[in-house]
Amino acid sequence: MGDRLEGKTAIVTGAASGVGKAIAKKFASEGATVHVADITQERCEEACHEIGDSAVPAQVDVGDVSSIKAMVEKAAKTSPRLDILVQCAAVVSMQPITEITEEEFDRVNGINYRGVAFTLSEVAKRMIPDGKGGAIVNFTTLNRGYPWIGSYVSSKHGVSGITRCAALELIKYGIRVNAISPGPIKTPLKDDLIKRFADNPPPGSEYLQEQGFVVPAGYESAPEDYTGTAMLLVSPEGAYFIGQVLQVDGGISA
Repeated sequence: MGDRLEGKTAIVTGAASGVGKAIAKKFASEGATVHVADITQERCEEACHEIGDSAVPAQVDVGDVSSIKAMVEKAAKTSPRLDILVQCAAVVSMQPITEITEEEFDRVNGINYRGVAFTLSEVAKRMIPDGKGGAIVNFTTLNRGYPWIGSYVSSKHGVSGITRCAALELIKYGIRVNAISPGPIKTPLKDDLIKRFADNPPPGSEYLQEQGFVVPAGYESAPEDYTGTAMLLVSPEGAYFIGQVLQVDGGISA
């Protein structure tokens, strides 16, 4: 247990599993009150039970702006102020570009990009009047191009863009906005994508089954491998990081 975030309040989206849960646990262990935001109340409560007394369930559908507003409003009412936002909630889709549907494209971008933009906006609007600044960390992707996940990759590139734009707008209020671009992670999200790919591989995708990222670090990351970077970006030690997209990928982008 530490005290680096003592007295701070954080919202972490996608916090019921994977990287989001690992970060929520880390923040709580460092003294923060953490609003555990995820799609169902049940998932939020289960994660809070595991994290401890400083975790608060915060059910939200980040694909629904009205749900985002309600979640942030409730968090703001139950906490002295909002200091930190970390956005991990995301979905992955697999469709060849010639078969992409409007519904699936809108679903993926609605959660991964639009949801990030509006959650960032709502939290910033709560931080600004306090005059005490804050820290926002978004999760994007190291993928610059990869077949059959165009909806996902494009949504995450949007996150990188809005991170940089928001950072320059909000730093005058002492609000620092940055992003983490992770390498391959052992999470339920990745497991689901691999299973769906194996069950229904798109035409011409045979070579992808023999492809994959070569990780110079020698191993695929775990959710806990991102907690240190998240801590840096939300703590005073990271005060000079503004509008950065940090590649935390085991050397893939080197």
